[in-house]
Amino acid sequence: MPSFWLSDEYAPGIYHFSNDGHLLQSIPLPDAVLPRDAAGNLNFTSIVDPVAGRSANQGHQGLL
Repeated sequence: MPSFWLSDEYAPGIYHFSNDGHLLQSIPLPDAVLPRDAAGNLNFTSIVDPVAGRSANQGHQGLL
């Protein structure tokens, strides 16, 4: 049965769905790419650039 993988520009993971939309698997992102603020807290906003993790305003949109 066909399935597909999905990620979101700011989501903290990669998701595998069945063709009928049921979640089959979730792959969490490695800590090294999670956006963190200066205090080390996770911060997925695009208003303040992260000091660690992914580059500012960059996500998984090219992950295909």
